[in-house]
Amino acid sequence: MKGEHHHLEIEHKYLKIVSQFTMDILSANTDQDIIALLSDTLLKELHVDDLELYSFDPQSKMLSLKEAFVDKQSILNDVLVNPKIPLGEGIIGSVAESIGMEYIKDLRQHSHFVPNTSGHLSALIVPIYADEKLLGVIYCASKNVADFGTQIQASLHVIASITAIKLEKNRAIKQLQHSIEKLEYSGKIQDTLFEIAELIFETSNMQEFYQRLHHCIGNLMFAANFFVALVIDDGKAITLPYAVDEVDEVPPDEIIPIDKDKPSITGYVLNTNTPLLASKQKMQSMIDSNKVYIKGSLPNAWLGVPFGEAPLHGVVVVQSYDDKITFTEKDVQLLSFVARHIRNAIERMQARADLQFLAQHDTLTKLSNRSLFNDKADHALNKCRRQSNKNMALLFLDLDKFKHINDTYGHHIGDLLLVEVANLIKTCIRETDTLSRLGGDEFAVLLEDIISVECAKKIANKIIKAIQVPFILDDIQINTSISIGIAFQNHPENTVESLMISADKAMYQAKQQGRNRAVIHQSELHSKKAATHLIKRDVLKAALKP
Repeated sequence: MKGEHHHLEIEHKYLKIVSQFTMDILSANTDQDIIALLSDTLLKELHVDDLELYSFDPQSKMLSLKEAFVDKQSILNDVLVNPKIPLGEGIIGSVAESIGMEYIKDLRQHSHFVPNTSGHLSALIVPIYADEKLLGVIYCASKNVADFGTQIQASLHVIASITAIKLEKNRAIKQLQHSIEKLEYSGKIQDTLFEIAELIFETSNMQEFYQRLHHCIGNLMFAANFFVALVIDDGKAITLPYAVDEVDEVPPDEIIPIDKDKPSITGYVLNTNTPLLASKQKMQSMIDSNKVYIKGSLPNAWLGVPFGEAPLHGVVVVQSYDDKITFTEKDVQLLSFVARHIRNAIERMQARADLQFLAQHDTLTKLSNRSLFNDKADHALNKCRRQSNKNMALLFLDLDKFKHINDTYGHHIGDLLLVEVANLIKTCIRETDTLSRLGGDEFAVLLEDIISVECAKKIANKIIKAIQVPFILDDIQINTSISIGIAFQNHPENTVESLMISADKAMYQAKQQGRNRAVIHQSELHSKKAATHLIKRDVLKAALKP
């Protein structure tokens, strides 16, 4: 009875060890946690002195040592190179290949025994496997012969099985999490690309487009510091149409020359046409070797990806000044993928902007056309009506004897003259004023917030004086002058049309008085006379122009 009672006590002891291990392993979420719990149980509860734990890599078919203890003391850190055992080689490799536990009472009698300095005389080798799939091997050794009893063998077999199940479960969960993350990530990329594609329909100008683009990329990665660089001047320089930086102040539309020998880091990416992922140390090394220079503060991490090709070639860049925030190869792949779509979006946005510009501007001089000028004048006139202290004036300008210049030197010279005249007039007015080419040799100027008609007259005389300077066009000297009519907003019933009629009539009075002068429209003239003037206008114009 005593023997049977003692046997039950031992059985209960090992059953308790296995039960406790089963409970504890539930909270082990990583392979490292599982291996630590396994080694701790074998050393402290099963009283194994010498222990080695191996993991199996099915691709290389190698067993790699993960934990090693001699006399319960870890020696893994003392192993310079973690031992690797090929499947099927030696005692451990053979047990792993057979996926069957083996108890060797006397190692000296085993066919695979190789004498060594370990002093091991007996060993218990247990494979860790689930569904015939090998995950690793437990190797327990002793310096005594036949030192592992039946209860230890049975317990270790069960513990190995529980370990295998937990390892497989954790790996399955990890794989599932990876798959979910991958799906979520793919969905996020797809949503971002759709959003970028929609930007051209949802934004009204390039600045708003770049702001929304910045927001899109910020949904995928850290982008607190972000800029887009575009190549200009036939590849000789880059400009930054959009830049946001936490540390440095970046001037709007800054232009940076591209130096082939020692470019900026952005120019380097353009020259190599290859993405660049650089840490602070790497950037410093590139600076020290004169490969690049950094404009502004040196960031902690920098990622630039080129996109497109001439004539729309550029770089999209994210950077970090925070030591805790870096970029990875995953970010490189992501930004490279997005960059291909950025080029198409920018191209379409620019094409739309060009169409909008052409719809509102003169193709020759790039000045606002009659339609845009009328809109601005109407807006200014409404402001005058709302605020009694605000005034405005319209100037109607017409080159003198322009038809003669066209007939004598050809339309090419005539077009060059119109461009030069437009540029000169712009130097004579304020930035808040609007210059428009109405058609042919006719121009108009909107003077907002003008104090008096005398101030408008001064500006008109300034223009007249500037135009009197001879023009050299294709080695041909052209002399011309300009006649200007001035209409001052001084009546609540004035409209843009009535002001234009008044300015136009004043301009023809300037022509009649000998050209090359400015005439102010007299306010006492009424709209009926102005309407009569409109009827006679074309006849008078034809008579005055040679």
